[in-house]
Amino acid sequence: MCGRYVSTASPEELAAEYHVDDVALDGPLPPRWNVAPTQSVYVVAAVSPTSPGVPGQAREPRPAGRDVGHARAGAEDPGSPSGGRRWLGAMRWGLVPSWAQSPAVGARMINARAETLASRPAFRSALRRRRCVVPADSFWEWRAGPGRSKQPYAIRRRGGGTLAFAGLWERWRDPVTPGPALHSVAIVTTRANRSLAVLHERMPVVLDAAGVERWLDPELEEPELLLPLLVPAPDEGWEHWPVDARVGSVANDGPELLEALHVGVGDRQRFKA
Repeated sequence: MCGRYVSTASPEELAAEYHVDDVALDGPLPPRWNVAPTQSVYVVAAVSPTSPGVPGQAREPRPAGRDVGHARAGAEDPGSPSGGRRWLGAMRWGLVPSWAQSPAVGARMINARAETLASRPAFRSALRRRRCVVPADSFWEWRAGPGRSKQPYAIRRRGGGTLAFAGLWERWRDPVTPGPALHSVAIVTTRANRSLAVLHERMPVVLDAAGVERWLDPELEEPELLLPLLVPAPDEGWEHWPVDARVGSVANDGPELLEALHVGVGDRQRFKA
């Protein structure tokens, strides 16, 4: 599963990395080293010219003097390969299906298993029409120990770099009390690769550059074209190390959570495939 992660990049950095056309934020989210379910998180999505529109907020003009779109920048530019436009915004982590009676269901839908996306009612429509990327620096996992003990680990690509988690988003409106729509997101998970299976049997789907292009292509709707993207990341190039149990509490948040726990030989234990 993926229940906590690190997100410290600014909107400007994410807009440049993901070639975003439109930024829709009331303001930047604070850097977080312990992102938890129900919090607002950055999301990159794409829409086609025939789409009813991106999630709720009004579009923010591209700041003058900053090329956040480069290849996608001009009005004559079709944007994504399919003709869509990329959008950076914020959504609540924990997907709330449009038919849900209460947003409380989102606390149980922070993840979506790749193996059942096409069949589960909560996710199958989003798989076709509401896909997104959730950017992260690294993520946390808990390795089972003796008895009921669990040891938290920090996980990232060796040398750092942004991770593009595959995600699904949804729009929900209160059936009783009229008001603005709630936009929420789930992170897609798959079986762990060989590097990370020593910690947990599941991991987030981490898309490479080509995978991001296809996953965000709003013209692709057939599950048989999308599901092959949702596989474990390559075994090579990962590192992980044990950290203090403080990360288990959402009240703790700061770069010190990434400090390696002194166990065994040396200050950091890394697994390199």
